[in-house]
Parts: sequence; structure tokens; C-alpha cells
Amino acid sequence: MNFKRYAALASLGLTLSGVASPLLVSTTASASTKKVRVLSVTKIAKAIYHGQKGNIYSSDKLTKKRYHMKSYPHTNWHATKQAIVKKHGKKVSLTYITAGKKKGWIYSKYLMAGKAPAAKVTGNTKIKNNSSKTKNAVLNDISLVRKMIMHGTPNLQDQINGDTFSRLVDYPSLATNLFSFYGDSIGDYGSNDLQGAEKDRNVLMNIYDLLKNRLPGTATQKSSLDAMASDIRNSRLAEQNDKDALVAKVRVFTEQFTDLLKNM
Repeated sequence: MNFKRYAALASLGLTLSGVASPLLVSTTASASTKKVRVLSVTKIAKAIYHGQKGNIYSSDKLTKKRYHMKSYPHTNWHATKQAIVKKHGKKVSLTYITAGKKKGWIYSKYLMAGKAPAAKVTGNTKIKNNSSKTKNAVLNDISLVRKMIMHGTPNLQDQINGDTFSRLVDYPSLATNLFSFYGDSIGDYGSNDLQGAEKDRNVLMNIYDLLKNRLPGTATQKSSLDAMASDIRNSRLAEQNDKDALVAKVRVFTEQFTDLLKNM
């Protein structure tokens, strides 16, 4: 290789090293616009919302869809947080919502304030997932449950009757509302409210006694529930530590109880 040819190649190499490939620039820019960047997350006052459309994501990064709001037109969602994120170069607002065991992030624009419209139940049809009982028989059970919750704390009455989550109309909605209180909120008593904890413990046991002989599930599941119920009934409530121990037991019991109840 002569000196002139070597110099030309070296000059070309320097030129290329100083200029990025148009294809590379385009790919990088495209990837960056797809990435979601969380700018802020703040707590908000508790509020009830419902919706008809939009995806509910597992995180505020919007990487995984968990639910479709259109599948829950009659569900009331409890909002507790909001986030501002940047996607495709634009700022958008997200809201964190929960309903029973369901939770996730949704675009705030898809939420409507207030309770969802109640589902219509036709007069002569049987309740879904409950082929052995007619509509009237199910509603009789729900009526008895409403009488039972009148002996609980005001917070229990609101949540089980459906003021916070889905309206109490059948076994699945009862399961959702029981879990929303006993699985999530039962620890929200005042530091010395042993009487409130005892009232709500008794309500749960009464509801269980009403339905236990008709619960689906295996013999092992039912035997386990009976054992847990017996332990909860016999738990003493004389001081704060007793209440904390009872709350932990009730949460475990409620999760298994409602898993069976929602399939009645």
C-alpha cells in the first residue's frame, strides 16, 4: 500500500468515526420514546371510581396489562395514589385503584367519580355459578347477612354492604366485600378499640356459620376452615397484643373463606 492510498483510507476512517449512522440514531430515538418514565407518585384522598374502558396495568411503568376495565362495568374501585409519567414525550396521569384482590394502575382519564351502576338481575333466571339455588334463595341469604352486619362497626357495615366496593347482591359480591374489609381494612381500629374488633370478629363467624355447610371445596379445605374458625372464636381479647394476633388470624381465614364463597 502506497502512502497516498493509506492517507485516504485513514481520512475516511476519521470521517466515519465522527458521524453516527442514521439507522442507529433512528433506532435509539424510537426506543427512547417508547420507554415510560415516572416523574412523580403522590397519595390522594380515598375516593370511589368506576369505569367502562381502559387497561389496568400491574405497575406505573405500564409494561404489563392485568385487567380490562370493560370487564368490570359494575365494580367500584378505590383510588389511593396518582402518578405523573412521561410516555411518547407527553406527560399523562395514572391512578392506582383496588377492588378486593384486584389492583393496578389505569389512565386517570378513564375513571369516573362515584359508584358504578348496579348490575341488573333478571327475575326468573338463576344466579351465575349457583345452579342449585334460585335468585330468591340467594337474596334471602344476602338479607340475613345484612342483618348480621348491623351488629358490627360502622366501617364494617359500609364495606360489606358495598359502599366502598361492589354492591352486595350475590355470593361473589359478598366474597369481594368480605375480603375488602377483613382481608384489607380490619387492622384499621383505634389503638384501644378491642370492643370494635370483637364485634367484627363475631359478625364474620356468624356469616361463616350461615354458609359453611353449603360452601364448595374439598373436605380438607372445609376442615381447615373449621379449625381456623374455632381458633378465632376462642381468641382472647384483653389487650392490644391480643387484638393484633386476632387480626392476623382473621386475614388468613378470610382469604380461604372468600376463595370458596365466590364459587358458590
